[in-house]
Order: sequence, then C-alpha cells, then structure tokens
Amino acid sequence: MAVFLLCKYLYPGIKQTTSVNLPPGPTGCSLIMFLLQAFRNPIVALENAHKTFGDIYSVKIGPISMVIVNGIEAMTEVLVTNGKVFAGRPDLFVKLTGNDGQGLLTRQHDAAFITQRALVSKCLRCTGKEQLSLDARIQHATSQLIEWMDGKSCQLLDSSDASRYLQTTTANVVCSIAYGRQYCYTDSNFQHLISSMDEIFNSNPFRMIFQLARFFPYLTGTVFKELDLRTGIEKVAAYSETVINEHKITAAAAATRTTNKTNVQDIIDAFQTEQRKGGSDLSHFTDTQLVYLLCDMFVSGTETTTTSLNWALLYMAYYPEIQDRVQRELDKVFPKECVVTVVCREHMQSLPYTMATIMEVLRIRHVAYIGVPHCATKDTTLNGFHIPSGTMVITNFWSVHMNDKYWDNPLKFNPERMLGENGRIVTKKAFMPFGAGPRSCLGRHVAKAELFIIFSTLLHRYSYSLPINSPPSTLDPRIGISLTPKPYKLIVHRR
Repeated sequence: MAVFLLCKYLYPGIKQTTSVNLPPGPTGCSLIMFLLQAFRNPIVALENAHKTFGDIYSVKIGPISMVIVNGIEAMTEVLVTNGKVFAGRPDLFVKLTGNDGQGLLTRQHDAAFITQRALVSKCLRCTGKEQLSLDARIQHATSQLIEWMDGKSCQLLDSSDASRYLQTTTANVVCSIAYGRQYCYTDSNFQHLISSMDEIFNSNPFRMIFQLARFFPYLTGTVFKELDLRTGIEKVAAYSETVINEHKITAAAAATRTTNKTNVQDIIDAFQTEQRKGGSDLSHFTDTQLVYLLCDMFVSGTETTTTSLNWALLYMAYYPEIQDRVQRELDKVFPKECVVTVVCREHMQSLPYTMATIMEVLRIRHVAYIGVPHCATKDTTLNGFHIPSGTMVITNFWSVHMNDKYWDNPLKFNPERMLGENGRIVTKKAFMPFGAGPRSCLGRHVAKAELFIIFSTLLHRYSYSLPINSPPSTLDPRIGISLTPKPYKLIVHRR
C-alpha cells in the first residue's frame, strides 16, 4: 500500500484526484507513523487508523488520495449497493502490474470486461455436456497429491514440501480448466509454470518496492529484471501463447473433418469459439486479452487456494479435537475401509461441520485480507463524504472477519459459529472470503469446490499432528500482500 503511494508520488503521469470533503485521516507526523507502521505490519496500521477515524478514512500523499473502507456496512455499500460506481481499477494499480489493463483482474469495468467475465464464469462451472465435470478435474488432480502424501505417512512434513504439492494440485485444476490438460508433477512444462508462480509470489517483502524501477527507463539491467514481478508473469504468458497456438492448429484440423458442432473443453476453446463467431464484440476477444486472462487465472486461482489449504492443515494439527470431529463426520459418509475416497460437491449437504471448518479457516486467516484496489468511476459520495472520480478505494476484509462487532471472540478458532441451531450451515453477512458485487472473485465456485474436495479427501485418509521434539509451529501469519503461514512442521499419520 505504501509502495502504491510512493510510486504515485514519483510518477506524476498517473491520473490525479482532488480532495474536497474527503473522509478524515492521518496527516503530518501521524501520516508518517502510519506509513512506517504499514511497512512493518499493514494490519496494525489499518486497524489503528480504523479505531481513530472510523469505518471510512483517507490517506493522502502528494497528488494521490486513497480511501480505506472498513466494516460490513461501508464495504457492502462500496462492493454491492454502489458496486458499479466503485468497480473501476486505479490507474496506478494498472500501471504497476505492467499489463496495460489486459486480462480481467486489472481491466476497467467496461463492456469487454462484462462480456468476458460472463464467458469465463460459464466455463469455470464446467457445465457443458462434453466437458469433464469440475469435480472430476479436482479429483484427478488430488489423486497425485494422495500418492505423494502416502509416502509421507508417519514422517515429518515440512511446510515447503506441503506448499509445493498443494500448489501443484491447485495449479493442475487451473491447467485443466484453462488449457484442457493436467500434468504429471515431473512434467517439465508444468514445473516451468510452477517456478514462474514462485517468482510472482516471492516472499521477499521488499520486492514490491523494486516495481518502481519500471517507471524509470535508466534503471534497467539483470538485477532489476530478476526483481520485476512481470518476469514470472511473462513466462506464464509465453507458455500460454504456445498452448493457444496448439489449440488453433487442433481446431483448424477438426474443422476439415467435422461439422460445425463446437467442442468446448476449456477456456481457450470457449474464447476461440467467440473469435470465430466474429461480430461487433470481436474486439473484446483478442489473443493478447486471452493470454493475460490465462495469467490472471494462474495468479489468482492457485496461490490463494493453496495458502488456505496450508492454513487448514495447520489448524487441524493445532486443534486435534476439531480434526477428530471432522473425521468422525467424514467416516459416517465414507467408510474408513475405502481404498479411495471419492468426494464431490454433492456431499457438502452431508458434511456441514466439515464445511463449517473450512469456512472458519477462511474467516480467521483470510488470505487476501486487503482487497484488490478499486476506484470510483465517477464523482460520488460515501457516507456523506465526497469521493472524486479516480480515487483509489481499498477494502479491509480484516476489519470484517476479525471484528467482535460481528463475531463473538473473533480470535478463537470455532467452526460452530458457522452452524445454526439445526446443525446446518448459516449464511452470515459478515463472511466475505470471496468479496462481493461485480468485482467479486470470479473463481469462487472453483475455489469452494477445491477446498472442500481436497480438504475432505486428506482428512478422511490422514491425521495431522504437531511434532513433539521440534521447534513449535505458530498460527501467527506472515503478513505481506497476503496472509501466509510461517514455516511449520507436521506429522502425517495414515488412518
């Protein structure tokens, strides 16, 4: 966040906003203290300002004004009630990512965005008669994870190993939906994709600072290229271009020997089908747009789900009584003697406590605790304050999920809070792990299915515990652009 402000200050080419009756916020020495704290611990900085200035406050440095929105009421107004008004992306955010607003993550809320979001949403549900179901895609990817985990039974499981194999599992689901193929873990192309993702999500907290270098042409060279987040994205983009061209060749060959019947198996097929249709919307479906759309899927569809699964396993080891209750519920649906546990979304209704446990993990350790930046698309008001067009708006999900106004003892891990008196899942307004409104997480249906199927499969087959003779793991998060577990060690037990 502080990097965004500094970058804006140093790079005046980005659209400026004027401040007239903006919400209150830190100024002078308090602003300096806020920014210093934001570098050290963004959550503490945001929460301190929240307590001081209320649900809506602003931060202004030089020509930029940024509004921070907290609490369910204000966030609902921004994301849902006036969702279209606040559905833009700030110029600074678009320039910082370096893809010129291509894809969907950084694209403005225009006609092309709406058209493509609808197409991708349909594809992510995997509902076509000729398509492999979403459940089957996740089950297939999970089978390789099980093979690896079987080899770890009664052994020490290091967080780096767990993260790598959970990441390859979720990435394989994305590959199936995006490319129409899944890979063996040892496949060179697949490992190339995984290593590219590692470059994008490097844990070095100072890496974002070096994104400033791209705004200054004379700061070039190998060092800055290695630190540039676009390096990893460009590698994913290059491989995506290769697969796109393969699809074109396959489609051209199929067209010479089949009827006009379309066989859509993945995102690329669906996109290229729209390209072949032509029409007034053709400009919305360029190859460049498709490339960055696929990059968005990998960036947003792999890391968050992987991190949530990491948190889930760690919490199960810390709370064996909750783990035991989840397993007893699973055993009622799947006999313990099952050689292979085939979990699908239809089982969600039969496994309410398991679902509640996943939801509680998403609440207490919301990976994307600060939402992707929004901006006002026109002059508007928010709780009586004037918000000029182009103003950056940041949503603080921590202020909702960890707020004792909405949750009893929010620091406590308690899955039962997600259940009603009848033992069924209850929908809570203050539960927003996938955002809300026109900019809500496009892949939420896939993420929910992945978390449920993978977590249920693992918990039915294995138990997880903390090692006795190793340094204790911690539930305190590593706070960066996301909340990730600090290095941990677990013992895996085959049930």
